[in-house]
Amino acid sequence: MGNWFNTKDNWFLSNRKYLYNDLLSEQFVKVHDEELSKNYYEFIPSDFDIALVEAIATEKSKYTNNNNQYDKGRTPEEKKNKQFEGCFAELAVAKFIVQIFNETPSNIHIYDAERADFEYRAGEEYDIKVIKNSVEKKCEVRNSWSYKTSISDFCKNYDILGTYTNESKKTEEMSDFFFRPILQLNELIDEIPKNSIELVKSKKVKLYIVAACDKQQMISKGNYNEWMSKGQTKYHTTKIKLLNSVDSFEDLYNNLFEQ
Repeated sequence: MGNWFNTKDNWFLSNRKYLYNDLLSEQFVKVHDEELSKNYYEFIPSDFDIALVEAIATEKSKYTNNNNQYDKGRTPEEKKNKQFEGCFAELAVAKFIVQIFNETPSNIHIYDAERADFEYRAGEEYDIKVIKNSVEKKCEVRNSWSYKTSISDFCKNYDILGTYTNESKKTEEMSDFFFRPILQLNELIDEIPKNSIELVKSKKVKLYIVAACDKQQMISKGNYNEWMSKGQTKYHTTKIKLLNSVDSFEDLYNNLFEQ
């Protein structure tokens, strides 16, 4: 990536709302999992995408909690990389909704693109919001790493994530629908990577959109996840293998906006 991208953080931040809208046109590659009879969608980011997300992650990390969801401390660089993962996943999901579900880009609202600043405001923040037909619905985007198994094995064994609470976040309202992006390492290792920015820039990781569900499915098919819940952190999740292919969620998605 050229040096120009590395010196324009302020420009990206100032123009992020317009850039997010303009960037909702990137392409995806459909990957079919024969064993699970599911389609996944690999997000193909441009250098421009990566530079925009890195600029936002750099600024956002200055204001985020020093502890992770398990209340363990993080360095500034760890916070920046973790914010990058989340922002990258949210941009990919927004593009997926536009490209695969044929949503109108102006109906998509990404909080990090539209927020006035990056100060934390309890009760105000969201990942993605879709407004159409005078109906507003919020989407929760929770990404994870697949670093020691294949994407197929990950989807066979793991979950789409719903709400979670911990010592720092006592309550969380369940969103209207959920998407599951997965960062899949090309070369498997034993520990969760902490250098997502470097890995994405060097194309050593792929981001897949692997699953989606609405609130009703999250409640009816999911439950409290004891394995993921540690200490004060408690998760509500649904097994990916219980859900249809992510592109089959389009009808349920459209139903959310019927009056």
